[in-house]
Amino acid sequence: MMNFFDNNGNECSIIGRTDVIKENMVYELKFVSELSHTHFLQLACYLVAMEKEKGILWNVKNNDTYEVKIPARKRKEFMDCVIRTITKGSLSKYTPFVNRMNDKSEVSHVTMKKESIL
Repeated sequence: MMNFFDNNGNECSIIGRTDVIKENMVYELKFVSELSHTHFLQLACYLVAMEKEKGILWNVKNNDTYEVKIPARKRKEFMDCVIRTITKGSLSKYTPFVNRMNDKSEVSHVTMKKESIL
């Protein structure tokens, strides 16, 4: 789950589950004739949510694999683009939810459940 604020200060969430996490690597598995941009975007969002720099998109139907990277220094820029796209421009930037219970004001947008099938 990734939490962020909309333009009115309302908290919003993006929720998803990874297919596999093995040896600290995120794997997104698909069984399709052809991978789409959406598949790559899904894995990239998981990487940001889990604060990982790279993952593997694996089409198990034809055994094609692709490594997807989102460097830490590019996460905010990437999420700004994602937020603008999924809200069709009604939000212009990604503003992470800050845990107000924590005096250090740490960003608490990484709460995705880790599940493994391998």
